[in-house]
Amino acid sequence: MRVLVNATLAGSKSSGLGHYVLSLLRELREFPVDIIVLATHPELFSGEFETIHVKGPLGPEHGGKSNRLRYMWIQTSLRALLRRLRPEVLLMPTHEVLLCPPVPQVVIIHDIIPFIFQKDHRFLGKYFRFVLPYALKTSAIRIITVSESTRNDLLRYYGIRGSRVVTVHAGPGLNLGFNDLDQEIPEHFVLYVGRIAPYKNLSGLLDALSVLRDSFPHHLVIAGAGSPDNQRFIPELLERARRLGLSERISFLSYVPDSQMGTLYKRASLLVLPSFYEGFGFPPLEAMRCGTPVAVSRIPALVETVGTAGLFFDPADPNDIARAIRMVLTDSSLRENLIREGFRRSSDFSWKKTAERIYGVLQEVAGGSA
Repeated sequence: MRVLVNATLAGSKSSGLGHYVLSLLRELREFPVDIIVLATHPELFSGEFETIHVKGPLGPEHGGKSNRLRYMWIQTSLRALLRRLRPEVLLMPTHEVLLCPPVPQVVIIHDIIPFIFQKDHRFLGKYFRFVLPYALKTSAIRIITVSESTRNDLLRYYGIRGSRVVTVHAGPGLNLGFNDLDQEIPEHFVLYVGRIAPYKNLSGLLDALSVLRDSFPHHLVIAGAGSPDNQRFIPELLERARRLGLSERISFLSYVPDSQMGTLYKRASLLVLPSFYEGFGFPPLEAMRCGTPVAVSRIPALVETVGTAGLFFDPADPNDIARAIRMVLTDSSLRENLIREGFRRSSDFSWKKTAERIYGVLQEVAGGSA
């Protein structure tokens, strides 16, 4: 089976989508499949796959500015490559879809955040509202979602026929390393890992920490501020921290390499993810693998991912967020139970399982049994 994979979103400083692509492909190589990778950073796949270097400002380091260019490239250059290479299946491991492809196309959808929060996503908001529903209905022979929560969103908001959509849970996140950190962090801190955007509800987390300010010495460390797309939201957070008297207790880290992320998780008192919406939950799984307790929003994707291994709160209520943080910091019995359950829960997820199920989908599509 010959499969062409669009891995242009994988970069040397990848976000969640890039890490997903890299992790999935590294496991798929263990299966009897001939993979051709289209990459903006071919060095990431050197010696592992047949790789075609896609040149131009299409990689993740160019931020949202590359979105329009990448979609134009998909509809033109990628189409031409398919006709030349003649794979049996096209695998699109993100939300980017080739319209009317000349070969069967499998698309992996992680979330529909730009559809739900359109005003915070300029180009992608329109794409997720007008283009993606049509593209999935007409041009994807199979749709894979990383969670049941995302699958339900596709059925609810896009009206896609459920038989064409299959859930394959993602793996447990990064291949964590435990090298020394090359950035200064406080001794006691609450950790947030992820994008900086309004739907991530960092303002609500600041409000919760202001409730706890006089009870605990903890700072807030935010890992994920390095992306160009995140920069525009930082001034608003800094102003909120100033008004709450937390300016000296908030730290934004630049990009933290995979080789150091395990150390960052282990040194945190807990991970807090206060999002209003998620498609999956990589940071909680990564934290739990490191023995760090987690407190997260009570939303479908995080309940599905974390199970009984975390403490949940209402993301719209700063006092409830503060309650959860206080409990983890003060109740040693609860903390030990969360750590123990976290190890157990995170072990339920593996990239090998993810690759095995996706390989099955590719086999089915290539065999014409769709």
